[in-house]
Amino acid sequence: YFHIDIMDGHFVPNLTLSPFFVSQVKKLASSPLDCHLMVTHPENYIDELAKAGCDMVTLHVETISGQAFRLINKIQTLKMKVGIIFSPESAVENAKYYLHKVDKVTVLTV
Repeated sequence: YFHIDIMDGHFVPNLTLSPFFVSQVKKLASSPLDCHLMVTHPENYIDELAKAGCDMVTLHVETISGQAFRLINKIQTLKMKVGIIFSPESAVENAKYYLHKVDKVTVLTV
C-alpha cells in the first residue's frame, strides 16, 4: 500500500493532502492507496476518496464513536477496505464491537 496522510488542521494541528492529491497519485501509482484520515469529521471525506481511487480508508477510533458501523459499512459499500488506528491514549474498549469488521489495525506509538 501507498500510505497518504490527510489532515484537517483540527484533529491534528497540521493541514495536508486532499482527495484531489489522492486522485493524482492514483494515476501514477501501481500500489493500492491507503488514505489515513487524521480529521475530525471523516464522514466528510469518504465519497470523495472513493471517487479519487482510494483503496483503503484508515480512521482514528476517536473520530468514529457513535457512527463506526455506519462509516465502516459505507466505506465497504464503496468497495474500499477499512482500517482503524489506535493512538496511545485511545480507548481500545470502544472498538471491540466493530473490530471484526475492519481489514487493518494500526497502533501508533507516538
